[in-house]
Amino acid sequence: MEAFRGTDRQRHGFCIGSKRKGIIMKKQRKISKKKVLLIIVCALFLIAAGLVLSNHLFSDFSDLNKTDKQILSELDEYVGETEKEDVWAGYDLGSKTILVMNTDSGKTYMISSESPVKSIFAKEISMPKDSHIKVYRLSYLTPQLLPIRVTGGNFNTAGETYEVLGKEVYYTKYDEEDSINSKYSSRHYITFLTHEAFHYYMQNDWKGGYRFTGELSEKDIELLGLEYDVLGQIQDELKKDEPSKDALHSYAADYVDIMRQRIKADPKYVESELSMETAEGMAQYVSIKASDIVGYDFGVMYFDNVKEVPFSEVIPALKAKKIKKAFLADRMPYETGALLCQLLEELDVKGWQERLNEQTKDEPVTIFSEIEAYISG
Repeated sequence: MEAFRGTDRQRHGFCIGSKRKGIIMKKQRKISKKKVLLIIVCALFLIAAGLVLSNHLFSDFSDLNKTDKQILSELDEYVGETEKEDVWAGYDLGSKTILVMNTDSGKTYMISSESPVKSIFAKEISMPKDSHIKVYRLSYLTPQLLPIRVTGGNFNTAGETYEVLGKEVYYTKYDEEDSINSKYSSRHYITFLTHEAFHYYMQNDWKGGYRFTGELSEKDIELLGLEYDVLGQIQDELKKDEPSKDALHSYAADYVDIMRQRIKADPKYVESELSMETAEGMAQYVSIKASDIVGYDFGVMYFDNVKEVPFSEVIPALKAKKIKKAFLADRMPYETGALLCQLLEELDVKGWQERLNEQTKDEPVTIFSEIEAYISG
């Protein structure tokens, strides 16, 4: 037994050796952890550097994919045309910094007419010689893009501000299916951008223009049907190569008479309708003009896969239960407002856009009030 036990010194020496071995193993584990951490950090750095540097490669317009080329071409064409004549008084979208994000590929481009974008995260795209815009492709790792990618919607809403690489931006997201391939769609890129940016830049100080609710009586629907019949006549006249100003003036007078009856019958509902019609109709009018600039087929009473639906068909469709009553408040103000803006344009009413721009919360102006003033004047 003593032979196995050994002396106290031997036993003590064994314990000391075990402790030393344990300490050495702990140090080795610490060193191994540091090595692993260092390897991970280095790998992440190399990946990040690769992503940043790769953004600087293939930076000619011809190197971009088809979707990105289409989006940038539409912006370029729109800006070039509006340098000659605004689609709306004071609406200078070409002077803003626009951020466009491809949700299919993740590519992001900044269109800036201000000072050059100087950042390791940005690479200027060599655009065609006759281009009207400066375009910068941003790296995936651009820090300020993360909140837009993760929490942002498809565009800036009123009051939302985002700064990217020192510039305040208006952003929009796009994809190939909705933004390019869809027919007769308000989601087409330039159509969508100009509509939403118009709300953002031109209507901040307005009283209303929001969606509303309310019930329509049979009498209200009857008057609304008369209004749509007159709007249908205006719609048909405006399609002609040379619309008659006398005919349009007569239709405008009929429209004003019917609207006065509607206001008297249900002032609260119609006031909300006219407010939304003004805000959304103006933006729709602008988006129609922008679409025309780039050759995209979009206009009044355009719906998915069908265009130029007659106003006169709306109430019969409601009575046949093909559409719901909510459609009259949710969608129709876009169409009536855009058509009435086209009417004001064709009648060459002086200063109508400026007066609409100058309205305030305390002194609102509607498209209807502009037409009423013209008829009364």
